[in-house]
Amino acid sequence: MADRIVSCPECDARLRIPADKVAVRCPKCKAAVRLPQREDDDEEMETPSLSRRSSRSAGPPPPPPSRSRRREDDDEDDRPTRKKRKRQDDDDQGEGPWVIAAVGALAGLLLTLGGCFVLYGRIGLAPGQDGPTQKLIGLGIGLVVALILMPLGVFSVKNKVAYGRWHSVTGTTAIVLGMFQAIFGGLMGGFCLYGLIFALINGR
Repeated sequence: MADRIVSCPECDARLRIPADKVAVRCPKCKAAVRLPQREDDDEEMETPSLSRRSSRSAGPPPPPPSRSRRREDDDEDDRPTRKKRKRQDDDDQGEGPWVIAAVGALAGLLLTLGGCFVLYGRIGLAPGQDGPTQKLIGLGIGLVVALILMPLGVFSVKNKVAYGRWHSVTGTTAIVLGMFQAIFGGLMGGFCLYGLIFALINGR
């Protein structure tokens, strides 16, 4: 069997393959060159060589993203997780101490009512300058406002949300404001209730 002459698929150098070998290494580019057996084999050999050439001509891979860019991407990925964790922590805390607020409001009403009895007895509050009608209207409005403030304060403490004039507050600040609102409403309600009762009884 005679030697075969083939071309190197990498550098196109002509190589002689002895009859007893099926492959040799190109002395020019060091590529392995196999002896084609059939036309199909030649096509299979040319295809990898073309893919290697195209990969070499494509150039080096793009550099990895910078450290700061990766950190920004990681921060953006972590933001929903942090928000979800914060919301879950708020849910785990449960309701605010609304029972304390309700007891404080009721205690304030009873203490003020009892204190007025101790201080004024059955005499009642001083007569109104504009007559008993204006006094009753003022005390009635005060009692209605107190009855609104008391449950509103308890609601704020329970839900940890207090609504102000311009905006709402949440968390511990809302609990403190709700407590103050409920207790102040109770104190105001006890005073107005005492004044109404004896203004109606005494007619002044």
